[in-house]
Amino acid sequence: MTIGQRIAALRKAAGLSQEALAAQLGVSRQAIGKWEADASLPGIDNLQELAKTLGASCCLLYTSPSPRDA
Repeated sequence: MTIGQRIAALRKAAGLSQEALAAQLGVSRQAIGKWEADASLPGIDNLQELAKTLGASCCLLYTSPSPRDA
């Protein structure tokens, strides 16, 4: 699973649209779309806010779980 896929899954699990998440983070909806499409990565400040907003850790967003965790 890519970082974009993890962001999208966590966003959907939180019941947020791309627009709503973007508004909470103070970024554009297009930025969220690019992150979810793996066309770009959030900077460290956005990553920290993203993790906080989605109730995840920065490490969870950037790393795939090991096969034994599945």
